[in-house]
Amino acid sequence: MGLYHLGLFFLRRTDRSSLWFALFCFVVLMRIVSTGDQLLSQWLPGFSWELARKLEYLPLNIGSLFFMFFITTLFPREVRRWLLYAFAAVAILFGLAVVVLPAAVSNNLVMPMQIYVVLASIWIVVTILRAVAKRREGAVMVLVGTIVLVATVANDMAYSNQMLDTGYVMPLGFFVLVFFQAFMLAVRFTRSYKKAEFLGAALADTNQALRRFVPYEFLDFLHKKSIVDVKLGDQIQKEMSILFSDIRSFTSLSERLSPKENFNFLNSYLERIGPVIRANGGFIDKYLGDGIMALFPDRIEAALQAAKEMQQKVREYNVHRAKSGYDPISIGIAINVGHLMLGTIGE
Repeated sequence: MGLYHLGLFFLRRTDRSSLWFALFCFVVLMRIVSTGDQLLSQWLPGFSWELARKLEYLPLNIGSLFFMFFITTLFPREVRRWLLYAFAAVAILFGLAVVVLPAAVSNNLVMPMQIYVVLASIWIVVTILRAVAKRREGAVMVLVGTIVLVATVANDMAYSNQMLDTGYVMPLGFFVLVFFQAFMLAVRFTRSYKKAEFLGAALADTNQALRRFVPYEFLDFLHKKSIVDVKLGDQIQKEMSILFSDIRSFTSLSERLSPKENFNFLNSYLERIGPVIRANGGFIDKYLGDGIMALFPDRIEAALQAAKEMQQKVREYNVHRAKSGYDPISIGIAINVGHLMLGTIGE
């Protein structure tokens, strides 16, 4: 579990909770192999008794410290920072004493260290309870796992002081904590995945909407993947065919229509013309009221064919207009071929 959470941290270093939980797991491992059945001595016969005692005492302080930092990263708004730093300072002092002093001397610090663990456990539980009261995500699962772990740690301290005859059960409490931690991670990942799906769909919709204003082909020619990559002055030089078209006598025609009727009329006309341009390999660079400016990056024949089909669409549109009682329209089309600068101009 320590290696698993360490891997999570290296995959996403902004989330330090995985790092602190990984370190806590390693400290628990240190404690398990040096107490109870003393597996370390069984695996490595002749292992230094002095070093084994240091490995047994260190987790009392360092383990509590790592777990406090783990809780702090999960629920930073519920943490009293000055208390955290005070506990951290005491844990470091105890840890240095265990490392520097002989085991026979540091053995006298076991009772103060156990008192420290009790106080740190109370601080941890109170902090998580505050997170539960404020409905923080995962707080209830962390609380249940922590209470079980604290209870088993209290049992082990009572057993080591011959106050109970139960045996060391902290590994069981740690297993329960790991279970709830894994479940909380699964919930968090599931929510993150759903959020990523939602944001991905929203981004796709946004990109689709942006293409109504900035053609994808325009970005493609500028070698940009997204509109956010475009900067003022970006440009390329290329030979293209430019097609201009507008409606003949549009001014007099529009004066007889209301603003809303003008919009409906233009959209009805443009929705017939736009597909013709795209079908012939062109794209609309901009709308100019009733006019269109379209670019054809390939052969001039593509622009000519588009112009012929546009006139055909207008004839079909006039049949529709006649049935609705409207006057027919006609359009003028001009095509120019040559080198141009395609880019962004403005402020």
